Parts: sequence; C-alpha cells; structure tokens
Amino acid sequence: MSDLRAAILAAPGEPYKALAARLGCSGSYVLVARWKHRQGHYAPGSARAPKVVKPPPPPGARTGRPWTAEEDIELEALWGEEEISEIARQLGRNAGGLYQRAGALGLERGVPEGFESFNAACVRTGYDARVLARILLWAKALGALPPWRTPSRRPLTSKPRTSTELKGRQRAVDPVEVDKAVAAWLGAETRQEAARRLRCRHETLGAALDAAGLLPKRRRGQGRKLKLPPESFDRALAAWRARRTLAA
Repeated sequence: MSDLRAAILAAPGEPYKALAARLGCSGSYVLVARWKHRQGHYAPGSARAPKVVKPPPPPGARTGRPWTAEEDIELEALWGEEEISEIARQLGRNAGGLYQRAGALGLERGVPEGFESFNAACVRTGYDARVLARILLWAKALGALPPWRTPSRRPLTSKPRTSTELKGRQRAVDPVEVDKAVAAWLGAETRQEAARRLRCRHETLGAALDAAGLLPKRRRGQGRKLKLPPESFDRALAAWRARRTLAA
C-alpha cells in the first residue's frame, strides 16, 4: 500500500476536501480510496488486493525446465515443417523458448536458398505488402501458380488464408512465383474493361461469368472489381452466347 493511500485511510473522519488539500491530491482520489477500503480491496489476502510483483531471477538462473535429448530430436524433426504454435503445443514450450533452443542447436532461421523474404519481394516489385499479398493469393486461387510449397527449415510457412495472414508471417516466397503472379495480375482485366473490349454490357458479361462459375459470391457491386485473364472472359461470353442461341 502506498504512503498516500495509508495517510488517507489513517484519517477516516476528516472531510475529504480538507484531507485532499493537506495531502496534495484530488478529492476524488480520497473518495475512491475510502470506497475501495470499505469494499475490502486492500484487505490482506483478498482477491482484490494489489498483486505482489515477484523480483526478477538472479543472472544466470534457470527459469524453465531443461531440454532433454528427446525434445531436441523432436524439435529438429518438426522445425520448418510445422507452425511454431503447433511445435510449442506438442513440446509444451513457448515460442520464445523454441527460437532460443533452435538457435542453440544451429537450426536455420533465415530465408532458405532459392527463396526471398516477403519484405524483399515487396521492395523488388515496388508493391505495398498488402497489395502484393493479395496478388499472390489471387494468383494461387486462379491457378496461375502451383500450390504452396514449404521451404526447408523455415517455420511459419503453412498455407495462408488472407492477405493479412500472409504479410504478417514474414514468409519466404519464391521470386519466380512472385514474378509470375505480378505478370498475371498486370495482364488481367476487370469486368468493365473486358465489357468495353468485347463491346457488351458488363451486366451481360457478369451473367456469363456467373453461368460459368467464375463470379464469386460477393456483395452487390463488388463483382465489377474482379480481375481475370482476358481469355476467361472470352470463353465465358462465347459459352453464354452459344447457350442463348440454342435456347432460341
């Protein structure tokens, strides 16, 4: 308990304004301290009592349980193959302890050969992290790139689901795949651009895309921002017109 709070509780009958002026604090502080005392906040051993801060361990003291040879073997087998959270769950350790032990065992923590960090890819391509992450996810969903492959000895490399998850993990990416994704993005066009090129209404093109299963389920108006390769629009519109001709 602080000296100021002890002085307030030592004078329970003194008016709070006079006590606040004498101690150099606000009247509300005096009222709150007295109310907490009546509620039992400062009672020894109560759940509301101030927590006791433990002193830091002396230098060189061991704060966690020691690593065993079996845990080292398991860590080497899982490192780079599973998420850090999954490794920590299996070994009963925290992430900081895993990184520290991995460094002691000489496990690689940098970008493996043939890959580059996501930040380096952003600098090289000139795209913002959020934009480049969306481009990569767009290319993967479109099939322009092969499925995600996990670099050797690289943790946190499971398949991302959102652009925030991708750019937040600092994952290692393949520079060749990044270039292919950017090239596919630059060569793609929106529904309005394709409608002007094909000389049709964008509503008609949207119906053709919907019939071909290329129009995702989005809120109204968001389908206009969809980007696809030009040949996808051509095939969808040709198939839609052929079905309309047969129906007529």
